[in-house]
Amino acid sequence: MNEEVRVLAAYVVCGGILFSLLSIFVMITYGFKYVCQVEELVSTRKGSISSVREIWSGGVIGRLVRVSHVFAYLILRNSGLAFFKKRAALLGDPEVLIPNSWQAWCLIPALTMYGTLAVVLIAGAMIQAI
Repeated sequence: MNEEVRVLAAYVVCGGILFSLLSIFVMITYGFKYVCQVEELVSTRKGSISSVREIWSGGVIGRLVRVSHVFAYLILRNSGLAFFKKRAALLGDPEVLIPNSWQAWCLIPALTMYGTLAVVLIAGAMIQAI
């Protein structure tokens, strides 16, 4: 029984890594168009999103950095606490209306990647524990 669980967990780890890579591919290809649109809407002169957009180019690493900043902005902006809204104001303008479809293209692939990472870590811990 233990060997079957280890094999199943190994398959979960392998599948999770592939699924996470697929999420990253979606973020830096299809979703990046919406990230750029969100950046244009919310960027301010003092905000971190505008400086990140100027520093990092459109290469693979630059796109990942820009996606992560917009992801953090959207998570902080959509939280209900005033503390997080102030932190979102450091990144960009939290009062701008952003279409839900743009937010979905920025949030869902990143949340999928992080959720898959959590499953992979738990499955890896199971492999080590058994």
